[in-house]
Amino acid sequence: MIDTHAHINTDRFSSDREEVIQRAKESGVEHIIIPGIEPKEFEGILQLVSSHEMLSCGIGIHPHNVSDIGQGELDLVEKLSFEKKVVAIGECGIDYHYDFAPKDKQKEMFDSQINIAKRRGLPVIVHNREADKDVLDIVGINQDGNLSGVFHCFSSDLETLKKTLDLGFLVSFTGNITFKKSVLSELVALIPLEHLMIETDSPYMSPVPKRGKRNEPSFVRFVAEKIAEIKNIPLERVIEMTSENARKLFKLGTLLMFLGVFLLNINASMSQSVQEEEEYYYEDDDKYYDDDEYYEDSLLVVKKLYPRLFGFGIFAGSNTIIERRYRPQGVQAFTHDPQVAYGGEISVFLFDYMNLRTTFFYSENDKPVRDAQSLLDNIEDFKVEFPLVNEHFIYDAVVSITPNPDSRVNFFLTLGMSYHLNKLSVEDKTDDLIENDGILKFTQNELTQFGIAYGLGVMGNIYFDNIGTLSMIGEVRFNNELSRYQAEIHEGVVDGKNIVSTLDISNIYSTVRFGILFYPEF
Repeated sequence: MIDTHAHINTDRFSSDREEVIQRAKESGVEHIIIPGIEPKEFEGILQLVSSHEMLSCGIGIHPHNVSDIGQGELDLVEKLSFEKKVVAIGECGIDYHYDFAPKDKQKEMFDSQINIAKRRGLPVIVHNREADKDVLDIVGINQDGNLSGVFHCFSSDLETLKKTLDLGFLVSFTGNITFKKSVLSELVALIPLEHLMIETDSPYMSPVPKRGKRNEPSFVRFVAEKIAEIKNIPLERVIEMTSENARKLFKLGTLLMFLGVFLLNINASMSQSVQEEEEYYYEDDDKYYDDDEYYEDSLLVVKKLYPRLFGFGIFAGSNTIIERRYRPQGVQAFTHDPQVAYGGEISVFLFDYMNLRTTFFYSENDKPVRDAQSLLDNIEDFKVEFPLVNEHFIYDAVVSITPNPDSRVNFFLTLGMSYHLNKLSVEDKTDDLIENDGILKFTQNELTQFGIAYGLGVMGNIYFDNIGTLSMIGEVRFNNELSRYQAEIHEGVVDGKNIVSTLDISNIYSTVRFGILFYPEF
């Protein structure tokens, strides 16, 4: 295995650096690449790599450190790139998560270091955090066939991945793919092995099962194991291909190939004892977990592809009313014909997996009109004064739970409360028709009910840069009234008289809805 990115030159390893390197050897690591990030550490890095055959380094300036960097420091980078153990320019790139350096200065320094890499024929180690477009633009402008490199600690979205590979770059993953909340597995599964490398980014990003401990190169095996699991291929195949990719990119030499095969063969027998030793050595070292905060916020950039906080939208669909009539002999279900329903929604994401939704929809049931007309067909010489209409207004306050919030397509379950307002035109009793001069009159009633709302649905998300997320929703929603109301049910007409029964009624509203929600980016 080759750990293509490990900061073991830092003070975090000052007390046991030699032991760390030895544990890496014993775990099957054949080579470690240490990226440089600022001029003041260059001399120390070069001294360290010159003292160990299995170490090489990059020389570069991290975007956080470019504020006061000028041509003199760039000249130093190019000068030191001629040193024997320097195999790359970097770590360099763009980072917009913090304001440690002006954006224009970051882009200028990134472009300058890329040009150094091209002049020297060296690959570039790219740091990219929340700066996909600018990083890809600069790499793209400079890619003339003479530029190679790796996007280290890759955590961007699928579109960025495709463009990265199209530009001829490799991608490298760290312990971030092992985290419980990681959504990078979908990307790992898509990347051909010939474009992959592995790294630890020590001392940060400790992989599962070493969370809470200082990361170190011997842990790179857990990254390889996770890739093997995702791709459902042998671990040995992942180690073989990622190591070969690193040798080619960094021109590490053929001797390492034989060393790698030897270490791979002996590693299986030693790995268990090595892991036990590591657990004992770091069992109380939980303080290192806090330092991952520097990276934690950017681990799930795929999730950030769909930022959703406050959203609003509209929907339309069909509403089918299932009327339950409570007769002495039992409950009778009476299903009305589906009616067109439409409304609006406001959505607020309380957590990544939970959002509060307030919806309103309206539908109009014309079946009472048709029932009244059927009744009048049996009673001669009468006419209707105005149409009979049953309007339904339903207001919901629900919570939707999404088990896969970081995916492009989300599934969700909904549960909450609802308020129903029915406006109903009700006819006078037919016994009074003669007294009304042959005119069938109506009065207007309003019925209000509380109920429960529940359902399930699917949501597809599209993100537009600097605009927001557009979510398309398909959902089946049920609104179940919790109490009953009394209504007069016309059972038919006998000898010119309307037969009426007074029954308890409750309704279930079954809606199939399709909508669009927009979550603006704040």
